[in-house]
Amino acid sequence: MAYTVLARRYRPESFESLVGQRNVGDTLKNAIRMDRVGHAYLFTGPRGVGKTSTARIFAKALNCPNQKDGIPCQNCSTCDGVSKGMSPDVIEIDGASNNGVDDIRDLREGANYAPMESRYKIYIIDEVHMVTRAAFNALLKTLEEPPSHIVFIFATTEAHKIPETILSRCQRFDFLNISDDDIVSRLEQILEQEGIETSREVLFSLARFAEGGMRTAQSYLDQLITYSGGHKIEAQHLAGLFRILTDEELIEILELAWQRDFESLTRRAQTLQSKSIQATYVLNQVHQLLRNLLKIHHLGPIEGRDRIPEHLIERATKLAESQSAQGLLAAIELIQHAKSTMSKGLDPAWAMEMCFLNLAHLGELPSLSELMGLMVGSKKKTSDS
Repeated sequence: MAYTVLARRYRPESFESLVGQRNVGDTLKNAIRMDRVGHAYLFTGPRGVGKTSTARIFAKALNCPNQKDGIPCQNCSTCDGVSKGMSPDVIEIDGASNNGVDDIRDLREGANYAPMESRYKIYIIDEVHMVTRAAFNALLKTLEEPPSHIVFIFATTEAHKIPETILSRCQRFDFLNISDDDIVSRLEQILEQEGIETSREVLFSLARFAEGGMRTAQSYLDQLITYSGGHKIEAQHLAGLFRILTDEELIEILELAWQRDFESLTRRAQTLQSKSIQATYVLNQVHQLLRNLLKIHHLGPIEGRDRIPEHLIERATKLAESQSAQGLLAAIELIQHAKSTMSKGLDPAWAMEMCFLNLAHLGELPSLSELMGLMVGSKKKTSDS
């Protein structure tokens, strides 16, 4: 039997199992419960955050004969058919390959016929921004005066490419990037069912690497399980497969810099280079960590919890408090400068090593008050002379 990837096996099947999009799920459930179902919906947002899954769940809830308060029963033939992509009344269309006027004309003709088994005939059009302008114009009349049994659900990552005439006729829902905490919690559930062990630190690093995409995180996890041979996933598997660092390793880099341990920083940069870990990625992650430290410095430890694992908050807080705000801002500027020099052709490994050492020299920089004092003193000397 062919293997089914994690992203498909653990795809959400109900509003309750949607991760990070509670406002969308609650609104759609209320629309059904209050009998305020529109004829056209637009789901927009980054890739892998649940747009198409939500469209399928909504389709089940709309057509399920046993739904209660907008929640599908999950046990009837209608729910089963939608989940398996076999419902005759829920038509999924790929906007990238069915984007012409003739395709839309066929859709319009089919929309005139009543649903075969259910209350609604539902069209889910993914990547709808790929539909041509002429095809959108052909769809416009149907959107203006749709048959009572039709519901359109459009999904896209690029809503700005859709004509205003279409947008104005849809109820728009903006899907958000999923937080690292929510991704980690879901991955932990999956690993528990798969019987695979790992640490929260590894999962947080993986979640950050996925940049808010649940499907992306699940795909990465699939690769890690294979790479580890089905055994416990360790930090070295992250570095070996994806060339990424854990949060603890990133914090250690700044701890060494704050301690002005030039030898260890040089060796750390060389080690990263030997492991083929991309300098651009390392600097991006250090840059993000410094931004979080600046938030902690000004607003307190609670502000770092959305991007820093709980077990590292104390160390991160100590880093934030042992450096001035000007120092943290200067560190961020150093990272940005290093990234800029790499984009101009400077050897990335050398640029990363120099950046690490420059971070260690931050303690030698005068504070803002010291600079002001030097300026005042200089002006006084000038006036006296």
